[in-house]
Amino acid sequence: MLVALFAMAAAGVAFPQIVRAVYGEDPASPEFAERYAAQVEALLGALAAG
Repeated sequence: MLVALFAMAAAGVAFPQIVRAVYGEDPASPEFAERYAAQVEALLGALAAG
């Protein structure tokens, strides 16, 4: 699980071309960071809820 969390945290930096293709946003933009953080938070909340 820890490796998956590291991968999620590094996705924008490691795969900027995929971020642009999927989201149509600059992975370095504050808008992407906010949107992505909300999605990661929702995913982790769902995992914690079981």
